[in-house]
Amino acid sequence: MIQQIFNFFPVKNVIFETDNFSNYECKYIAFIDPVKVKLFNKNVYDEFNAKIISFGYEWSFEIAENNYSINQNNFENIDDVEETEITITLLIFKRGINVVIINEDAFCKNLENLGLEGVLKIFKETYNSGVKFINNNNQFKFSSNYIGYNFDLKEPIEEKITLSSQCHFNNLSDFKYTPDYFNIAEFRIEDAIIKFIAKIYQVFILIYICDRSEINKDQVTLKISGFKTLEFNLDFKTLDISSVPIYEKIFEWVYSEKNKIEDKIGIARNILSIYLKDNNILIDDNTFNSILSANNTYIKGNISKYIETRNKLHEQIEQISNKVNSSLEAFYNNFQKSIFVFISFYLSIFVLKVYTKSDPTNAINKEATIMAVGLLFLSLLFLFFSIWILKLEKKRIKEKYENIKDRCLDLLVAEDINKILKNDKEYNEELNFLNERKNLYIG
Repeated sequence: MIQQIFNFFPVKNVIFETDNFSNYECKYIAFIDPVKVKLFNKNVYDEFNAKIISFGYEWSFEIAENNYSINQNNFENIDDVEETEITITLLIFKRGINVVIINEDAFCKNLENLGLEGVLKIFKETYNSGVKFINNNNQFKFSSNYIGYNFDLKEPIEEKITLSSQCHFNNLSDFKYTPDYFNIAEFRIEDAIIKFIAKIYQVFILIYICDRSEINKDQVTLKISGFKTLEFNLDFKTLDISSVPIYEKIFEWVYSEKNKIEDKIGIARNILSIYLKDNNILIDDNTFNSILSANNTYIKGNISKYIETRNKLHEQIEQISNKVNSSLEAFYNNFQKSIFVFISFYLSIFVLKVYTKSDPTNAINKEATIMAVGLLFLSLLFLFFSIWILKLEKKRIKEKYENIKDRCLDLLVAEDINKILKNDKEYNEELNFLNERKNLYIG
């Protein structure tokens, strides 16, 4: 991009050059070729300016000897230059999510000077937008949902991974990143920028696995407790990333099932504490295979408890089903008795009139009707009372059902409980049966 300037004003000696996240600055002594200087016209300016402002950047170009200055908003032709050498200052002010790497060596040197904590603090300013590095010196193209390298950022992750409650990261309030932010999928390429990102990726994987962690400038302090407790004080500059693929597998396995993170992270720590050596975080594939084997052993050791808990849950649900049927039977019996009393009253009067040889058409007189209405009223009151009692029983059954589910959360996760109970299918069927029979009796 800046080579176009150097073509017209060739570099003799660089006085000062820096390239970082916010600007590029180059101050140098240039040879003067009068022919090339005259060719530096408005067309050349427009072409160079279009490239710079396409990134949302601002810039300035100055020649000290004749007070010449142009920028993104202003162009002037250069007056005749008598000197054979001139001092040029080129400034480019970077803005937005695009970070164009103009001089790779200078930019990488700046990364080293900033260190891990310094770079993360700069990233913090673009936490919601991401960062896209543009390096025209190579053709590598990779990206994550947060960092792009000569490539557009991936779609944002809908559900971000939450740090396990068993992990304590002292810098969490400042650096709320997950490892996925820095996973650009390829770390074996010999490229300084990619290697730097890979080291950040490994650091955050370790943060999401270890008991305690802290970043202090370029030092990463870690503590992991398993069968034994290990502490590490790693220098970010010399961090070995050869084990990144294996740590990546461990991290993805631990956090792949949200409801099993706490169990898995304990298993991973136990095995890691066996394989890791003092202040050396290198591991091989055997470590991950051992973690999977340890997990299978853990599952087999707990399967009997799981089956026992599941059977007890089924028994308690069966008791609730019996309770529903008992409540329904009690309601039916009360309803039946109420109807029987009312019908028995009329039959008794009719039979009595027949045996006394009275006129059957006058069996139901005024007094009997009043008494019958009274009995009917009492029967209705008894019916409403029975319905009210049935509602109380129904409410009590619901509460008991929810209490059983809550108690099971101590041993089973919610997903397993819902699977065993078929998402409350049988329970809802019992309640629907109760409602249908109730409506049938009183309908």
